Amino acid sequence: MVITFDDGYEDNLHCVKPLLEKHDVPATFFIATGLMKNEREAWWDELEKMLLHPGVLPQVLRLSLKGEVREWNLGEGALYTEEEHEHHRSWDAWREPPPHARHALYLELYRLLQPLSAAEQRRALDELHKQIGSMPECRQTHKFIVSPEVAALADCELIEIGAHTETHPLLVALDDAAQRAEISSSKRLLEELSGRRVRSFAYPYGAYAEETISAVKSAGFDCACSTGSGLVQENTNSYMLPRLFVFDWDGEEFDRQLFDMFYV
Repeated sequence: MVITFDDGYEDNLHCVKPLLEKHDVPATFFIATGLMKNEREAWWDELEKMLLHPGVLPQVLRLSLKGEVREWNLGEGALYTEEEHEHHRSWDAWREPPPHARHALYLELYRLLQPLSAAEQRRALDELHKQIGSMPECRQTHKFIVSPEVAALADCELIEIGAHTETHPLLVALDDAAQRAEISSSKRLLEELSGRRVRSFAYPYGAYAEETISAVKSAGFDCACSTGSGLVQENTNSYMLPRLFVFDWDGEEFDRQLFDMFYV
C-alpha cells in the first residue's frame, strides 16, 4: 500500500510529515511547483472562499470567459448566513447535490474554470473579486510549501517527492507541447530542490490521454498515478496507477473502506 498526497500544501510538511515519522509510514508527495510561490491560493480554494463563506454577494454575477459573457442571478442565494455555512460546511462537492444556490454556482464555475490556463483562471477570479468587492488573500491554512521546504520534506527517508506539473492544469485541455513543458519543468525543479531523482508523477484532476502518458514517459518518470479507484494488479499499466481517494472518514470508516476494497 502506498500513501500519497497531492498538490503540496504546507500542512504536508508541518502536520503530515511528523505523523509519518512517528508511525514509520512511507508516503509520496506530489507537488505542483508553480503553487509554491503562494502569490494566490489555488484557484479552487480562492473560488471556495468567495462563494462558500458567510456574507452577501451581488444579486447578479457576470463573467467573461473566452469571449462569451455568462450571467448568474443568485436571488435569495445572494445571502449566505453563518448558520447556513455551519450547517453545510461538511458538504461533499463530488458526491452530494448542492444544498444551496452558492454551492450550485461553485460547481458550475469550477467546471468552467478547470480547463482554462492559469492566466485565464486568474483573470476570471479577478473579475469576480471586482464585482464582489473582495481582494485575493492567501489564508495560512491554504498555503503551499515554498521552495526551500522541499528539501525539508525530502530529508526524510520515508518520503518520496513526486511531480504534479507546474500550474496544475487540466492536461488534456493543453496541446502536446504545453503538456510536455508542464510535466518536464516540474520534474527538473523538484530534482534541483530536493537533490533526488523524481521518479513518480500524478495527473492533475486525474485526467490524461495517450499523449499525456507519452509526455510523462519521455520526461523520464517511472510511473504515474491517476485518481481512478482500484487495486494495482499484475498487468496494471504503471503510467495509469489507480488510487483510493480518502475522504473525511474516521478510523472505523477508513478500515471498512479498505476491507471492502481488498476483500469484497
